[in-house]
Amino acid sequence: MGGFNGLMRPRWGMVADVVIYAGFISILAALFWGIREVKITIESGLEDLDGAIASAIQSIAQNLAAGGLEPVNPFQQMLAQYIGSQLNKPGLPLLDRDAAGKFQNDNS
Repeated sequence: MGGFNGLMRPRWGMVADVVIYAGFISILAALFWGIREVKITIESGLEDLDGAIASAIQSIAQNLAAGGLEPVNPFQQMLAQYIGSQLNKPGLPLLDRDAAGKFQNDNS
């Protein structure tokens, strides 16, 4: 008939709380582990992608240096020459504005 009997036995509510907390902590640990694995996978994929892009750029540069370009279309060449000749011609005159900000008419 000791008075300490009730204090020494665990209460089931406290045990349930400990189990819930342990479960919550294990879920958080699993979540952080999963995020870490996704991060590692993404970093690895980015490194592979970087290498693939670098090799593609290198092969394109080698093909361009080896003369892999197709000849210029004669129509495109003619159009480029026409546009270039139009650039040298004087354009429309710039109109001056008066103090009110309106365009001035030279005919008046």
